[in-house]
Amino acid sequence: MAFAGEQDDPLKQVEHAEVAALLGQALATLPARTRALTLASATLSTADLARASGLSEGAVRVRVYR
Repeated sequence: MAFAGEQDDPLKQVEHAEVAALLGQALATLPARTRALTLASATLSTADLARASGLSEGAVRVRVYR
């Protein structure tokens, strides 16, 4: 996702690619369940994540925010 004006700025494109690569590497180090919860937390509520995962809301918060 590029912000307005960034698609024409080669430096911003490189920075975006570098950040995306670093984020991907960081996410890859997480256990699969924690990674899935972390990614899903961008669109689902803690309650929804808890229901879907079978964890308590507190356990979901701990896994997502640590």
